[in-house]
Order: sequence, then C-alpha cells, then structure tokens
Amino acid sequence: MQTEAKTLLRIEKFIIATGELPFDQRMNPERLKQVIRECCQIIPAFKQIYRNDLHYAHFINEFKRHVVDYIDRLRQFKGYSLDDLENCEEGYGIILALYHVYNSFSFSEKNAYRQQEKRNAYSLGHYVKSLIEHYSRLLFVRVDLKYEKNHPKEVTISDVYAHLAILCNRLSNADGCFKHLQGHAWALEQGEQEGGYHIHLLLIYDYSKLDNDKRQGKLVGEEWINITGGCGAYFNLHDPKYREKYIKSGTDGLGLVCREDPQKVKNAINVALYLARPSKYLQRLRVKASLSANTFSKGLYVRSYRRGLNFDVEFNLDDYNWKGR
Repeated sequence: MQTEAKTLLRIEKFIIATGELPFDQRMNPERLKQVIRECCQIIPAFKQIYRNDLHYAHFINEFKRHVVDYIDRLRQFKGYSLDDLENCEEGYGIILALYHVYNSFSFSEKNAYRQQEKRNAYSLGHYVKSLIEHYSRLLFVRVDLKYEKNHPKEVTISDVYAHLAILCNRLSNADGCFKHLQGHAWALEQGEQEGGYHIHLLLIYDYSKLDNDKRQGKLVGEEWINITGGCGAYFNLHDPKYREKYIKSGTDGLGLVCREDPQKVKNAINVALYLARPSKYLQRLRVKASLSANTFSKGLYVRSYRRGLNFDVEFNLDDYNWKGR
C-alpha cells in the first residue's frame, strides 16, 4: 500500500479542481458545499500520513497551514464536527483558503523544476557520452523499480529512501548483479495517475563481461524485490513485446551500444535522458525524506581504475530528445 503517496496526489488534484472551477460553479452554494464536504473527507487521511520531520511540496504546507489548521480552529472554538462544516456560516472561509492554496502553485516553482531537470539532463548526457567514447562496447540496461500495488505493507517515502540507500550501496560496491558496472543513474518519481513511488534505473555494463541485457534486467529486478523485503516490483524494459516498437522505429537504445554506431549511440543517450525530462513535472515527488534528499543521481566518470580519460567530450543537449512531451 502507498496511502501516503495516494493521499498527497489526491490533495493536489482536489486543489487544482477547486481552483479551476468555472465561475458559475463558484457562485453555486450547493457546489461549494460539495467542495467543503470533499475537503473534510480528505483531512482525516491527511492527518494520518502527515509527519513534521518530512519535507513537503509548498502546496502541501499551504494546505496544512491555511486549510487544515483553519478547520481545526473552527472545530476547537466553535465545536463543529467535520460533517457540520458544509452548512456553517464560516464555510466560505474554507473555500477562500482552498483558493489561496491553489494560487500557491507558482510559475517560479515549476520553472525551477524545469531548470533543475535541464541541468540534470546535461550532466547525465555528458556523463553517458563520455563513457561511450571511453569504451568501445557497453551494455545498456533499463529497469523501472516500483512497489506492489496490493501489498499489505504500507510503503512511505522514508521506506523508499531506505531502500534506495541500500540500492546505492550495492551500486557503489558493484557486486552481485551490479558486477562489471561501468556507469549508472537513477531518478525517483511519483506516478501522475495513481501516485505510486518508483525509480527509473539506468545501468551501463562492460559488454565484454556481460552480453545478455534482458537477463540482467531480470536479475536487477529480483534484487530490488529482495532489498524491499518482498514488497517491491519491477518492469524490465528489455521485454521483447515492449522493446519491439522501438526496434522497428529505429529508436532502440538498449542492449549493446558500440561507439562506432552513431545512431545507436544517439538512441542510448536518449534512453538515458528520459530520467531527466523537464516535461515530467507531474511526476515530481510531493514529499521527500528531507530538504536535501536527492531525487536524481548518477555515477562518476572520473574513477581511479579508468585510464586515459578524455575530459573534452563535446555534448550538445539540443541534439537529443531531452525535453519530451
């Protein structure tokens, strides 16, 4: 279960729907009562998942401060129950508070997200291209790591970061299914539709040591299930049915990547850049373990065991499909 993730996404959708009500509905008392009723249905779920030690998106903090706290004061000093609020004279104050939260979705926040993703995309693209130019043949593996929808265990963002820390340690040690790893990157996101936490993982292996990308993706997925204590799930992008359309269209960037094949190199870099697309604003996290907690990371090009490194690899982000749709 991911009650935390689903509740935060539900709040966001509710705030946006309320803020974008047509003018005639804003003037309709019965419609506004429905809004207050839905708000009061959300609040118990929000209180169940809210924690002071976590770092929430700005709109969640505003919802807590201007809506939840306001309703709590009404209940404390006026003696209202949640069911009373849609009919009380202070009810319009709840509507005004919701409009305030809607207005907190600022352009500057969205623009800051896009600028950060652009920086991530350039850093990742340059890193991947440098690896390709350093090694003649590499094996690109992509796996999406997620959680079982119907697993009885509650999975919070704290759990996700704990699992991610174990994963990063395994990546650093390069043991088990991460042996012969030459590069990696990951991005932690929250699903746009159902709100589930998931990690897009890119692994780049030495092809002279490993040459079966589908099998490697399966091994990595199984390792994730072990890391999560059985509540994890995964999608192997090397599944033939999924990959077929990319192969047919000439955009496949998985498996063997030879630096002498410019089209495959471009495809592989595009595969990597999916992890940092600015168009995926609605898949951003609504909560993090802390303000400084990462949602994106990659390996290092400069390593003690790599000799003859080229520090002048040219990389132009606009040559690739990094913006998405």
